[in-house]
Amino acid sequence: MSKAKFKKNHFLVIKEAIDPKVANFVYNYFLMKRQVADTLYKARYINPYNEDYGTWKDEQVPNTYSHYGDIAMESLLLAVKPKMEKLTGIKLNPTYSYARIYKMGDVLHRHKDRFSCEISTTMNLGGDEWPIYLEHKKMLEYLTRVFLLKQIIKVLR
Repeated sequence: MSKAKFKKNHFLVIKEAIDPKVANFVYNYFLMKRQVADTLYKARYINPYNEDYGTWKDEQVPNTYSHYGDIAMESLLLAVKPKMEKLTGIKLNPTYSYARIYKMGDVLHRHKDRFSCEISTTMNLGGDEWPIYLEHKKMLEYLTRVFLLKQIIKVLR
């Protein structure tokens, strides 16, 4: 059923794709990591050009904490891969993870990810509900510990 739905719609919404306790753990970990990074940068313990602890310099959502390739997020990516493959019927090749902590007023505008992200996943691990728009169907979904899998190239054309 979900394979056909994904093939037809080019996306799936999967409620509680991961255990809510795991989502809460990873969410709190990432909040603490942001605080550590903020403290280390402000105290000048690490070089402001070093992004090993994350950054606030992502041009897509300026002044918002994000991190490329965080080990916990990479682990989460690998953990959900079998479920995503089963639900879509597609053999997936994990490429990278990218995590961001949105704050009030942040907007991630319509964009295309790089080609290696033909299949992408969006997950709200905690905090307030937030809208995500899939423009091709004029669809709005509120995500709370929801997994959204979409075929980027087909969805955003």
